[in-house]
Amino acid sequence: MDRVKLQPLLLPDLEETMNELGRGAYGVVTEVIVSGTTCAAKKLHNIIVQDYTLSRFSDEVLLHSHQRHPNIVQLIGVYYPPRSQLPMLVMEYLPLSLTQCLEREELPLQMKYSILLDVAKGLCYLHGKRPPIVHRDLTANNVLLTSSYSAKISDLGVSRLADTFKKHHLTTVPGNAMVMSPEALNHNPVYDHKLDVFSYGCLILHVLTGQLPQPTDQFVPERRRRGSFKRVSEWDRRSSYIENIPKENELLPLAKQCLTDAIVLQKN
Repeated sequence: MDRVKLQPLLLPDLEETMNELGRGAYGVVTEVIVSGTTCAAKKLHNIIVQDYTLSRFSDEVLLHSHQRHPNIVQLIGVYYPPRSQLPMLVMEYLPLSLTQCLEREELPLQMKYSILLDVAKGLCYLHGKRPPIVHRDLTANNVLLTSSYSAKISDLGVSRLADTFKKHHLTTVPGNAMVMSPEALNHNPVYDHKLDVFSYGCLILHVLTGQLPQPTDQFVPERRRRGSFKRVSEWDRRSSYIENIPKENELLPLAKQCLTDAIVLQKN
């Protein structure tokens, strides 16, 4: 991409309020004021920035700035603080993450359905691009809510175009391992946009139970020869969480379908 096209994204008129909104594995999110409007800015950790060349960083920021969808948090621009080489990604401000919401209150079931539908719409938008955009870190932490509880997918900083997977060596997915499909955690991973579908299945379980569906290593024993392996479904690995969800819940079949294709090998 032409570097000149990135210039409108640079934000010289920005004031940091020093009010921290949150922090995670990839950076710290703070409140900033841009031309009188409250925004959120993520300052990437140094190790994350080192993974990018300036050209690649510029291309990906430009890519994200062109995404326009009501269920995708809008990237506004890039700000380079004085005397710092670490950029800040400036985004629209939303007051609450889905994780915070689930921790603070018990949402009505229909509101949970509405939030999950919003996330699905945003995900379909990203995957519908040509080539698809793979988020790679879809969790409740990266779903933000408006004051009316509309949901938007945030944190596209580690997403990738699907066709770049053919051109670059893939590293282990940078997201939360508990919501990643097994193939994405291999030493030489091979995956595509279906990675996000698996994470969405985990998100359904998280929203319905209020708990992150952490997989377990405890399985029902099977009679096999010593040292052999058995195929274990990801659905079974999360059975302790799933059993608390009423079986008549209409989203359970969808969650199971999202996780069905993923299996792990467990040594007996």
